[in-house]
Amino acid sequence: MSFWKLIGYTREKTRYLIGSLKIISKPCSILNEMRSKPITPERHILHYKSKWQRILAEGINFSKTKPKKNSWEMYVFYLKNCLETINALNTANQTKLKPRDIGMIFPFYLNADLQENKLLYPIYFLQSYSRQISRRLKKLIFRQKSLTPNQKTKK
Repeated sequence: MSFWKLIGYTREKTRYLIGSLKIISKPCSILNEMRSKPITPERHILHYKSKWQRILAEGINFSKTKPKKNSWEMYVFYLKNCLETINALNTANQTKLKPRDIGMIFPFYLNADLQENKLLYPIYFLQSYSRQISRRLKKLIFRQKSLTPNQKTKK
């Protein structure tokens, strides 16, 4: 039996007493916010999953599910923390790591203070989009080449 059934959980009730154990329920978004929402003190853990990974590591464009307008604050927050971590590692280890060395892409439309150059963003967008199309075409062509003649005629 699941825990929520054991305690008689309902959305309206936020406090439970089981023997001497007190339980307080909180929304999941406090511990695991994965949507593109403004950062607030109530959000303790920002979970960058799904499309975020491709946006951050591969530098792909924002999307319908992660629109730039809604995602910008979380995007810059992540990049800022990444840069601070790299700088701390460089200071501690006397190294010269760059974001690309750890698999991060910092787009050229951002300046050193992570401010957007609105004139460069359209160029970045088109570059990123063309890379995505190129990857998809390569996958399609490679898949076609790897099919046997028999498999090609079945489709």
